[in-house]
Amino acid sequence: MAQVGRISGHLLFPNLERNGVDLSFKNTVFDDDPVLYLQVDPQLNTTVSAADIETDKIYKIKTVGTTNFILIGSPNNNVGQIFRATGPLGGTGTVYELSDDTDPNPDSGSGAKVGIHTENPVYDLDVSSDIITTNFTIGTQGYISNVILNSSDTFSTVSGPLNLTPDQTDPLITAGQLISDNLKFNDNTISSFDNSDIVFDNNGTGRLVLSSNTTVNGNLSTTGNITLDGNLSAAENIIVGDSPLDLVNIQTDFTQTLEPATDVNFDIGAVNKRWANLWSDNWQNADNLTITGMIVSDQLRLEGISGGEIFALQSNDGVLLSPYTGITFIEDTKWETNNITNLSNTPLIFTSTGIGYLRFMGDNGVVIPAGDDASRPSSPEVGDTRWNTDGELLECFDAVTGTYITSIGPGDVVDQETMEELGNVYALILG
Repeated sequence: MAQVGRISGHLLFPNLERNGVDLSFKNTVFDDDPVLYLQVDPQLNTTVSAADIETDKIYKIKTVGTTNFILIGSPNNNVGQIFRATGPLGGTGTVYELSDDTDPNPDSGSGAKVGIHTENPVYDLDVSSDIITTNFTIGTQGYISNVILNSSDTFSTVSGPLNLTPDQTDPLITAGQLISDNLKFNDNTISSFDNSDIVFDNNGTGRLVLSSNTTVNGNLSTTGNITLDGNLSAAENIIVGDSPLDLVNIQTDFTQTLEPATDVNFDIGAVNKRWANLWSDNWQNADNLTITGMIVSDQLRLEGISGGEIFALQSNDGVLLSPYTGITFIEDTKWETNNITNLSNTPLIFTSTGIGYLRFMGDNGVVIPAGDDASRPSSPEVGDTRWNTDGELLECFDAVTGTYITSIGPGDVVDQETMEELGNVYALILG
């Protein structure tokens, strides 16, 4: 290696030793490790353009420019790379000319090195002990064991993960912003880059626990189950399933009442999206049931589409209307036990078609209205028949005369003697 100068005389204390052309200062009294080791750069400080490079000489790249030094023997185009040239090359690149005894392929780099407590420096400044300084400035890149400090304000590693483990009782890391390959942690926001997913991958049976209110502004999708210990509420619609063939199966029993948020405001189903079958044990508290058809216990069908019918489904079965109060209201009539009451101020009419007629079966009589003359209807109709309690006779209203016509009754009983006398009288009169 080239010699840069001599240190002798009063500059060297007896316990400091010089090592040949290189400068090595070590305390020979206490140890053999050099206190300061200066390895002299074999550089001749002569700058040569790429076009003036000579064959088989050793050079170190100064500037790359437009020159591709790989074409003339350099393993790369990095500034500081030492190589043995195979000839000149064009371009704007420049090199340093080195001495002929320089190793063109050094294992630990090239150029001048400073070693502190080592006589085999690998880096430009190689310190094998501790460094204490007020400010430590790194130009491009710095290595601390496996950790790399980059000038782009990033930390990386030579291999493996980067572990941040504060040596504290309650470890605390304060950072304005953390960025990984696809994630950014900024204040209380976690975001991703390039439309990539954010994945929470719990280990084994571990769970993701969100201890406070959670807001999802987009869609929430799950391939597993959703278990709720509290309430499920929504500002708009809750849609279960994405296909008409999806089945919603509630496997556990309801232990609480299922009720809407407000009274008489929400529906189950819609006009064009009706439920096929609905089972319930009791409809007693339902105010109104508007249905097009209903089957009750496989015995009774209420049909509202084909004309409105109530009929039994089993052969020869009757339809029994038996309300809890014993009273059934049909239009303006009240049906209670064996009484039918007309609730309106109009006649109760039994109508027949064709030659049909109204027939009362049985061998008992039919009781018609009864009352005195003052109780007659103010506007009687043709055929209005009643028993007059004043005359003790049956009367019927005649619309032609506008009066009631009475019957003469059954008359007295005629015995044989009276009948013979009447025969003799008619014989004398008629001759």
